[in-house]
Amino acid sequence: MKFYNCILAIAILFSSHFCNAQDDAVVVGSGGGFTGAVTAYKITSKGKVFKGNGVTDIEYTACAKIKKSKAKKIIRSVHQQVDAIKSFNHPGNMYTFIAIESKGEQTRLTWGDNKIPAPENLKNLYADIMNSVGSLRYKTIKK
Repeated sequence: MKFYNCILAIAILFSSHFCNAQDDAVVVGSGGGFTGAVTAYKITSKGKVFKGNGVTDIEYTACAKIKKSKAKKIIRSVHQQVDAIKSFNHPGNMYTFIAIESKGEQTRLTWGDNKIPAPENLKNLYADIMNSVGSLRYKTIKK
């Protein structure tokens, strides 16, 4: 009987991990400059918005919430842009980015190089997302 309970527990663990891995998320942010610091916002399909900072890895330290329908609309819009543009990696000293995380992989569009301007629709999408998440009331994530 213990063997079957163990198998059941392992199956539940893997299925919950697999389901969570399938959730799409959008990450938007900017960074660079002298310090190389990045500020990023991660929007999940469940409507959670995480705010974080870092140099190499982003540490999300604050959280807020938006409506699930708005989060899904943002994710859908970013998917459309990423699918249409495919690849855009032209950072400058200071750069801006939009990324989609789907099925454990991230596709990122980055711009900031003055010689290679980003498409206007990409810059407008970034501005719309930042207007949605920039003024939220964030609560510190307790560790």
